[in-house]
Amino acid sequence: MNKVKFLAWDKKQNQMCQVLILDMVDGENSLIQPLRPDPNYSTDFSMEPYWESKEFLELRQYIGLKSKHEVDIYEGDMVLHPAYPDPFTIKFINASFGACEKGENFILDTIAPQICEIIGNIYEDPELLGEKES
Repeated sequence: MNKVKFLAWDKKQNQMCQVLILDMVDGENSLIQPLRPDPNYSTDFSMEPYWESKEFLELRQYIGLKSKHEVDIYEGDMVLHPAYPDPFTIKFINASFGACEKGENFILDTIAPQICEIIGNIYEDPELLGEKES
């Protein structure tokens, strides 16, 4: 059974955060408690939790698969497949996770994520998108 894990892109701080608590009591007023890096420390071990409304955070769910380097793959990651020149974007498509390249959707089994390399994500590396994907 896959772990359910999330990352969150903090739109105010322009930084990626691990999600500590996700309160989904009401879909409109959900609160998320991500871990934000503490500016007083230089290591990732010192994180400070805070509460934020979902309107200021973009959730990224772990898709249950790892890259060729055993790195967790999350929704919004950009992956490079050795047989394709352009990167794929991992998305939630038609009730499952899939990959999108130049507007064309693929099921994950087609691109074999375990042989792909994560080269970035759509939040921290938007320049990797090239043309706008649908």
